[in-house]
Amino acid sequence: MRQAQSATTTARSLLSQRTIGESAQNDSNEAHDKAVSELKTQIKELQAKNQELESNLIKEKMDKEVILSQAESVTKEYDRLTRDYMKLTQSDGDKKTD
Repeated sequence: MRQAQSATTTARSLLSQRTIGESAQNDSNEAHDKAVSELKTQIKELQAKNQELESNLIKEKMDKEVILSQAESVTKEYDRLTRDYMKLTQSDGDKKTD
């Protein structure tokens, strides 16, 4: 009889340990799943942010090209006006010395 009680106690103890181990494993799996889910969310957020930044970069590059083109046009016009001014001032100087 004592032997049967001892066997029963041992069996219950082993089942209890097994249940605790499974519970701990389930908790571990749930924590892992939660961490994976959070990381996937972060990845999606970062991908969206990256897409936004790439769009901004493309826009800024286009703006830069427009500004450089405008600066080149202004430089050409300045050079043209400077040449015209020099021609006018030289021709005025030639008339005065005559």
